Amino acid sequence: MALRSVAPALAAALLLCVSCKPAPPVLDEIRARGELRVVTLNSPVTYYLGAHGAEGLEFELAQGFAAKLGVGLLMYPVTDLAAMQEELAEGRADIAAAQLTSDAAWRRSGVGADVYERVPQRVVCRRGKSGVRQLAQIPRGRLAVRAESQQERMLARLRDSKDLDIEWLATAPASVDPLDDVKAGQADCALVDGREFSFARHQYPEVSTAFTLPEERPAQWIVRRQARDLFAAVNDFFRSIRANGELDQVLARASGDRRGFEYLESRGFQQHIVSRLPAFRTWFEQASAEHGIDWRLLAAMGYQESK
Repeated sequence: MALRSVAPALAAALLLCVSCKPAPPVLDEIRARGELRVVTLNSPVTYYLGAHGAEGLEFELAQGFAAKLGVGLLMYPVTDLAAMQEELAEGRADIAAAQLTSDAAWRRSGVGADVYERVPQRVVCRRGKSGVRQLAQIPRGRLAVRAESQQERMLARLRDSKDLDIEWLATAPASVDPLDDVKAGQADCALVDGREFSFARHQYPEVSTAFTLPEERPAQWIVRRQARDLFAAVNDFFRSIRANGELDQVLARASGDRRGFEYLESRGFQQHIVSRLPAFRTWFEQASAEHGIDWRLLAAMGYQESK
């Protein structure tokens, strides 16, 4: 009887051992196909099509990593974070790269690699609110933040941990930019990523940085699950380019702060948005839906070409 009862247990253990066998090396798979697949978002701080082809911080980093592996790079944008997570979870992408911060949602899709940058979080306000120096000075409900963003989670942590009496206006994730709420007068200030604002500030000449929060947002790549060798290779790559100074150079190049702020030029640009853009916006949005490129990028290219 004892032997009969042990047999099923041994069979079950053997099945578990078979199902838990190590996954084949992902790096071998990548080298066999000859390309690294990286999913991203289309934005000035990550990846975009410039005058000479693909550009952006994440594109430059991914290109360097693919070269180190000795393979080509397939980097492609999707519509939003949820689509990125699906690409990674289904194994269609090896890495997700878009100035990301690993959280519970990302941990269901992949594993966060080492942090390669800590992004300052800026509270920006209308120029008439230049005296604001802390969150408590912003009237309740007059601070705009993107809903379900890392910035909103940061505000929630600050409110709970420091018992701050703050209340914010949350914009829909795929809707209006918090800076638009400030521009329109629906909010006095907004909490935004410092790197994003370095590009956006030229579009909002009446908005300037009031102060920077003590907490910075970590940025990292998310690697597909069960890819320990790829995860280790990503971390080795970032360690090496940090040590030789290349990472600092890439981060410096990928900043909108390189261009001086021209107040009058920005005011003129805003006037053109109101007077010229409405006649063409529908066409840009139709092209965006067809080709998967942000309509604002298409509009900016058209403006740069012919005003």
